[in-house]
Amino acid sequence: MLSLLRRLIFLLVFLVVVTFIFRNWILIHGFGYALNNATGFSLRAESCDFSRFVPPVIFASNLTVENPDDFDVPNALDISQAEIRFPKDFWNQLDRARIEKLSLTIKEFSIVRNATGRVNVMLIEELAKAKPGRIRSYPLIGELELSIDKVSFYDSFGLGNNSRPTPVTVRVDLQEVRYKNVQNATQLERLIIREALKKTRFKGLESEYIALGLQ
Repeated sequence: MLSLLRRLIFLLVFLVVVTFIFRNWILIHGFGYALNNATGFSLRAESCDFSRFVPPVIFASNLTVENPDDFDVPNALDISQAEIRFPKDFWNQLDRARIEKLSLTIKEFSIVRNATGRVNVMLIEELAKAKPGRIRSYPLIGELELSIDKVSFYDSFGLGNNSRPTPVTVRVDLQEVRYKNVQNATQLERLIIREALKKTRFKGLESEYIALGLQ
């Protein structure tokens, strides 16, 4: 019995050490899997870590949300900094997973129209309508703090396969705007898209602005 207990303790310590050493990889791939499974977009990140205190806080830098494979411009979002702060009672409320505060600093939001005419933000909108998110009695995110530096439009429609589009870029300079009680991931996606496009009017996207309620 004592020998078995020692083995179990050793295994537990080993798992804790491995998790700590590979926490960066585990967090990045965990978030990447969730994003890809929900939207078809993938995620890369330079670094991702968490605080060893209560409440837990996750920090990430230089994240890239990548478009699906049929878009010849790979990046949809370049996020320089992200911080996820969980509530103090996080460990006691795991069945009601929620975020107290999410801070996102987006360096570039890229609207991409591929060679067949599909636009990446409309793909997100279609997915949002298909998966509107579970109705909650509580918000997923208590407070969102959003900053967006610039928005670029890459138009590949009608170009040859080997031609990379020249972007049209608008600096929107949205700084630490706060939003309360974001209900689910769908609302978060739509909020980011609409805030990114409010100050832009890219030629050739008129129907997309109307569809997004930004006419």
